[in-house]
Amino acid sequence: AVEQLQRLDRRFLAGDADLHARLESRLPAVLARQAREFRQQLAREARGRHARFLDTPRHLSPDVKEGPGGLRDVILIDRLARLNPEQDRPPESLREAAEFLAAARCFLHYHAGRDSNVLDAREASLPQWLWDYFRHARMVFIETRRALDAAERTQHSILESFREYRGKLSNAEFTVTRDRLFLRIPADLERDPALVLRTAEFVARHGVPPAHETERRLAAVRKTFAAWSSQPRPLWPAVKTVLSAPYAVEALRALENGGLLTALFPEWAAIEDRPIVDEEHLYTADEQTLRTLESALRLQAPAAEDRFAQLIPEPDQRALLMAALLFLQIVVERAEEAFARIGMPPADRDTVLFLIEHQRDLADAITGRDLDDPATARLLAARIGTVERLK
Repeated sequence: AVEQLQRLDRRFLAGDADLHARLESRLPAVLARQAREFRQQLAREARGRHARFLDTPRHLSPDVKEGPGGLRDVILIDRLARLNPEQDRPPESLREAAEFLAAARCFLHYHAGRDSNVLDAREASLPQWLWDYFRHARMVFIETRRALDAAERTQHSILESFREYRGKLSNAEFTVTRDRLFLRIPADLERDPALVLRTAEFVARHGVPPAHETERRLAAVRKTFAAWSSQPRPLWPAVKTVLSAPYAVEALRALENGGLLTALFPEWAAIEDRPIVDEEHLYTADEQTLRTLESALRLQAPAAEDRFAQLIPEPDQRALLMAALLFLQIVVERAEEAFARIGMPPADRDTVLFLIEHQRDLADAITGRDLDDPATARLLAARIGTVERLK
């Protein structure tokens, strides 16, 4: 099977052209008979490889060949497309990304003087195209994920498809089938940009990822949604619902994949795909932020340790914590502009901005002061002000 899969990359270099032509005429039929098995084998191998890199292309030391969003994924997308002619063709931007990744790998080989595929974003001598690298790698990984989902999809009878239909979650705007979210009337996105936020709310509440067709529909209205979001509007109730839901990060990632998170919050562009030259961080600024949000959500889960769970604020306040974490690495003045634009109430805004501005107060006290000294407690109490903020 491995040998036959390798023949997907066949090309005539030299030799008997007639023999090559006979092989070329027969091999596609052989591959077609085993296409489903080959697709699933490729998918299993890719899922395992991605898991070794924690399923993200945004490490600060990415492997441009083997890592998620790397050259291996470019080859994988091509192989899966050959094994599934009905699969949607990847966008033209994939070609540009592939050329960029190939150039990056060549640079690493020349730079190291050997076969080296690991890019260290902390190395000062590297050129200033790291931001572009992470942008291209993320796009490749998104397309890889879509291709893998299509490859793993099995044929179902009408009855099996009906059984998988999750009618209880479907409503007048959304349909859930095969654990994917579809828009009932996609054209409503152009007429009603708020549908983007309602889609995010649905994902955040139920953890049902958008179908690939839904993702493309959402991405297509990015400019319309950005223009609509740029005007001051009372969007905080919808944003608050997303941030306080159990699958908030899944919703935020779905928005980011379609360029809609920067459409909603242009301030996010300052950290999107931005490498952090800092020994404390393992990921780009946006990935670090989203993983921090995931950690906060785990503390809110019923299985979380009591000593942490007791510190989590009341449900109405949890969205404020999540909003602060979302803007933790963004200049506080820009965060204030964003919160005012979406109509966050002044009291909530003060709390979130306080958390952002004073994010290191407790860490500095732990590392730089005597915690047994009453003066330390008085200093922190005066600075923090309330038990709710302290939690």
